Amino acid sequence: MSGQVHVNSADLVSHAGHLDGIGDGLDQARQAGAVVRTDSGAYGQLCQIVPALLNILQTQVIDGISTAATSVHDTAEQVRAVAADYDTSDGNAADRLRNTR
Repeated sequence: MSGQVHVNSADLVSHAGHLDGIGDGLDQARQAGAVVRTDSGAYGQLCQIVPALLNILQTQVIDGISTAATSVHDTAEQVRAVAADYDTSDGNAADRLRNTR
């Protein structure tokens, strides 16, 4: 591998914060979806099956949103861990260089 790799750990931490913001929005969407349900009488007597089907679909969507929120929050934590690893690695390399003088 040629060239240098430059990683700014502060930028990674900032990016993780943005990811958490996205995850928070997904959490809010999940909560909103869980609160609002179609009443069984919403479509009248002839179409009582419609709300039941919509509620089944809504549950699946809410589960998907919940999974996405968890994934985004987990990714944010992993990005923070990578930033910490870079800082540790850079610190260790700096210590080795200081000790070779």
